[in-house]
Amino acid sequence: MPTEEEACRQEIARTLRQVLTDLEVLTVLLRELLDAHEAAQLALPGRSVPQPGAATGSPSRDEDRREEITGSFTERERQVFRLLLTGMSNRQIGRDLGIAERTVKNNLHEIYRKLKVSSRTEAVAKFLGVSGRPDPGSGPDPGSGFGRPRGPHLG
Repeated sequence: MPTEEEACRQEIARTLRQVLTDLEVLTVLLRELLDAHEAAQLALPGRSVPQPGAATGSPSRDEDRREEITGSFTERERQVFRLLLTGMSNRQIGRDLGIAERTVKNNLHEIYRKLKVSSRTEAVAKFLGVSGRPDPGSGPDPGSGFGRPRGPHLG
């Protein structure tokens, strides 16, 4: 049984992972808004201006697309995928769900097969509707460790 301090650290880590996920979603939405604003500034009279969300569709279309992507998942695969989206490692997912790390790996391989991807990154990108590589300078430095658990103190 974890000590009170360990339990507190685990709760802080879970909260930080959720904040990170929320920030990533917010970043995508802000980029769409910025793109729409720039398009409006460049638009010539009489031309239609793209609206925010046009790149990925309306929120309800995004929800429908995401439900279509995860619709074939079992309940356990949905639980594993939800935690994967928060940036948890396989070990952390296993601990959170009370299952073996090997079971997490098996679930992830099945998720990858269903999504027709070969990695965590591709699975998350497909779920978020992101394709290709990010533009240089459009996000955090890949070497910055942004989005990864930092050391043993968080997990």
